[in-house]
Amino acid sequence: MTERPNALLAALLALAGTTSALVLAGLAGLAGNGFDVLAATVFAAFSACLLFLMGLNQLPLSSLVIVFFAVASTAAFGRTLLSAIREARLLRALPLRPIDDPELAGVAAASGIGRVYALPASQPSAFCIGLLRPRVVLTEGLLTRLDRDEQAAVVWHEGMHARAHEPLKCLLARLAVRTFFWMPALGELLDRYLLAKELDADRRATSNTSRRALAGALTEVAGQLTPASAVGLAEFSAARVDRLFDPSASLPRLFRTRSIVLTFASTSALLLALAFPATLGTVQSEQMWSMLTSDSLLHGLPGMIVGIVANLAVLTLAAKFVRRVAR
Repeated sequence: MTERPNALLAALLALAGTTSALVLAGLAGLAGNGFDVLAATVFAAFSACLLFLMGLNQLPLSSLVIVFFAVASTAAFGRTLLSAIREARLLRALPLRPIDDPELAGVAAASGIGRVYALPASQPSAFCIGLLRPRVVLTEGLLTRLDRDEQAAVVWHEGMHARAHEPLKCLLARLAVRTFFWMPALGELLDRYLLAKELDADRRATSNTSRRALAGALTEVAGQLTPASAVGLAEFSAARVDRLFDPSASLPRLFRTRSIVLTFASTSALLLALAFPATLGTVQSEQMWSMLTSDSLLHGLPGMIVGIVANLAVLTLAAKFVRRVAR
């Protein structure tokens, strides 16, 4: 399973989907006590006023845990989605032209992608772009450096990504990982999926050309950056070259201890919050709303606005910390 890209992707998305269901179940439980309780809990979680939080000592910790996970994940999802939209627009603006070379056109047709495109850039690179209609792109700088067999190996490799709609799959996987940044194990699954899909495409390329041809192409693009939102030939090139010449070469460990510990801790917190749901009475809800609507600068809307700004900064730092520890 650890080298089967579709199985890895399915495991990643299933874990992310289960986590989404748990968070939504927690929010539904809060809303079941009344929308005012849910809204007050959200505001309380983002209030910068210490006195306000102290006044909410009757509010169960489980509700704040659920709201924190929900708000943090929603913010991370929105930020990642906006970034993906910007990147897709930039890729659509690339000045691509169809490659008319009969030999490459024949390889493209045999690989099932129909056509290959050239990008007027001196940097040697090859990648697959497009969510719904994937296209294989080779830079002119790479074409001039490769011989015929190496060019064919690149087309077969990237053609595999195009046929499998890898750009779309990678976008879904990255959305899941960055949305639930507090579960580093998802990031480990993503890294293994990205490597496994490259190894899978390498096997198809070598079966239709040769190991020498693909290794030569990888040597030319090693160390080059891949455009954002694209699936590039240069990804994990060192590990792939090792596999080309030593099929028994082992891959890195799938999960690291730190990732497992952090994921277990965050998942346990979420499950405990669901196991002990929040229940608030009418009097408690009225007390929260009275503080939220107070004219005092320490309470109500002014404190909430300051709290939102402060807590967004805290969430950003927390996300960076989790990613750094998980590396």
